[in-house]
Amino acid sequence: MRNWFQSLSFRNRILVVLLLITLLMSSFSLVLIASISEVNDVSKKISNEGVPELAWLTSWQEELAVKTFLVESYLNEEWCCDLVEEYQSIHSDQDGNIPEAWTRLPSSLEEIKMSMERLDFEMINNVQGLLDFGDEEGARSYLQTQFLPRIEEVELELSEARSNVLSTLNDHSSSLTTIIHQSLWLLFIVTVMVIGFSIVAAYRISGKLTNPLERMVDQVDAISKGQYGLYLTSTPQFEMQQMTVAINEMSKRLKSSFDTLFNEKKYREQILNSLPIGIITFDHQSNELSLNTAARLWVQASESDILLQQVEENQAFWQLFWSNSMCQNVKVSFSNSEGTHQVLVSKTELFNDQQIVIGQIFYFIDITEVEEMAKRMHQSEKLALVGEMAAGAAHEIRNPLAVIHGFISLMKQTMPDSNENKSYMPLLLQEIDRINGIIDEMLLLAKPGVPILKRGDIKEMAEELIPLIRHSYGHDDLKIEMKLDSAVVMMDRKQMKQVLHNLIKNSIDAVGGTGTVTLYSKVDESGWYHLFIRDTGKGIPSHLQETIFEPFSSSKESGTGLGLTIVQRIIENHHGSIRLVDSSENGTTFQISLPLADDA
Repeated sequence: MRNWFQSLSFRNRILVVLLLITLLMSSFSLVLIASISEVNDVSKKISNEGVPELAWLTSWQEELAVKTFLVESYLNEEWCCDLVEEYQSIHSDQDGNIPEAWTRLPSSLEEIKMSMERLDFEMINNVQGLLDFGDEEGARSYLQTQFLPRIEEVELELSEARSNVLSTLNDHSSSLTTIIHQSLWLLFIVTVMVIGFSIVAAYRISGKLTNPLERMVDQVDAISKGQYGLYLTSTPQFEMQQMTVAINEMSKRLKSSFDTLFNEKKYREQILNSLPIGIITFDHQSNELSLNTAARLWVQASESDILLQQVEENQAFWQLFWSNSMCQNVKVSFSNSEGTHQVLVSKTELFNDQQIVIGQIFYFIDITEVEEMAKRMHQSEKLALVGEMAAGAAHEIRNPLAVIHGFISLMKQTMPDSNENKSYMPLLLQEIDRINGIIDEMLLLAKPGVPILKRGDIKEMAEELIPLIRHSYGHDDLKIEMKLDSAVVMMDRKQMKQVLHNLIKNSIDAVGGTGTVTLYSKVDESGWYHLFIRDTGKGIPSHLQETIFEPFSSSKESGTGLGLTIVQRIIENHHGSIRLVDSSENGTTFQISLPLADDA
C-alpha cells in the first residue's frame, strides 16, 4: 500500500488525501443527518402536540377563572342580571385567543373538552331554567352547592393536564440538548482527526516536492539573469518533468521574445528614421543626444558638436533647442546646403515609463511649400475681394445701363424703317441684355443671399419648372425626361428653381437642341435626397473638369463661367453639395445632395 502511494504523482496523492478527508466528513454527515432527524421528530412533537395542548389548557384555565369570578359575583349580589348571557359571551371571547395554527383540538384533550361543555350545559339548562321559572333562590343554591364544586373539579383536572404537558415538554427539551451535545462532541472528534491527518499528509507530500524545486530554483535564477535559452535537467517526478518542460519552453520563448523586442526596437528606429520630420531627443540624466535620419540630413552636424554648442549657423533654431521653455509650432528660418527654408519647430518634454520628465523632444518640419501655398491662398482672397468690388461696381453700372437700354428701345420705335442704322438697334439691345446678365451673375456671386428655408417637395417644384423650360428652349428633337421621387427637403424655393434652371439650361446647351436631358433621384437610408441631372451632350473638356466650379471657368465661348459657381454656393447654403459625377463624349451627369427634412 505504501509503495503504491509513493508511486503516485503529487496531484494524485493530494486527490487521495482529499478523498479520505471527504470520506471522514461524509461519515460524520451521516451521523449528523440522523441527529437532525431526531431533532426534527422532537420538534414536531413539541410543535404539533405539546404547544397546542398547552395553549388550549391555558385558554380553558383563563375561561374558568372568568366564569368562576362571574358566578361568585352573582352569588355575592354584585351581579344582578343576564348571568347566563355573560357566561356564554365568555366562551365566545376565549375561543378567539387560540392561534389559527392550533384551532384543531388535540385528541388527548377530548375528555377535558367534554367536561367544559358539560359545565356550559348545566349553566344553560339548569340555572337558566330555574331563573326562567323565577326561582332565583333555587338558582343561587344550585350554583353554590353543585356548580362551583363542579368548576373546582374541572380546574383541578386542567391543572393536572397542564402539569403533564409541561413535564412532557421538559423531557423533549432535555432530549434536544442531549442530541446537540452528542453531535458537537462527534464533530470535535472528527475535526481533530481530519486536521491531524491533513497536517501529516501535507508534511509528507511537501517534503517530496520542495527538494527538486530548490534545485530548480537555482537554474531558473540563472535564466532570470539573462541566460535565455538555458535548459534544465529532467527529474523522475511526474510533475517536475512537466514543470521542467514548461521552464525550458519559457527559456526558449524568452530568448525568442528578446530577439523579437530587439528587432522591433530596430524597426521603430527605422520608422523614426523614415519620417520626413526631423526629431532630436536629449536625455538630461545621461546627457545623451540622438537624431533621426531627417534631422541628420538637415542639421549636418555631429552629436558632439551639438552638445558642445559649436554649431554657428541657424542660431535662432539652436536657441529654441537649448532654451528651458517648451514651444509649439514656432516658425524659424533654416539654411543648409539646399538653401534657405522655413521650418515649424516644436519642443515637448520627454517622460520615462513613470511619467517623470527626463529630457526633451525637439522636432521640426519643412513648411516652405505650405508657405508658398498660403501665399497663393492669400492671393485668392485678394481676388475674391476684387470680385466683391467688381460686383459693387456692376451694381452702379446697372442704373445707367437701364437708361441706355430704354433710350435705344425708344429710338428703335421712333426711327423710320428707311434709316440704315435701325438694323443695329436689335444687336445693341441684345448686347445690353447680355451685359445685364453678366451683372446679375456678378451680384449673385458676390452676395447670393441667405436662403429662406421652408419645407418643399423637389418633384413638385421640378414639375412646375420643366414646362416653362420646354416652352423657352423648346426644340423638336429635345427631350426632357423626369423620373423623380417625391421627398420633402428644407429649401428656398426661388433659389432652388434658379439652381435647376441653370443646370438644365447648361444641359440643353450641351446637347445643342438634339438629345435628351434626364432628371432622376435616389433617397438613401441616411436621410439624403440625391438629384441627378444627366444629358447626352458632348461632355466637358477634361482640362476643365477639375475647375468647373471655380469662377470664370467655362467651356462656352459666350459664357461668363459664373453659373456653376453660383449654383455651388446656393447648394452649400442649403447644407448640401454638388459634384460632377462623370463627363465623357456620351454626356455629363451632375449630382445634387440635400438633407431630407425632419418629420413634422
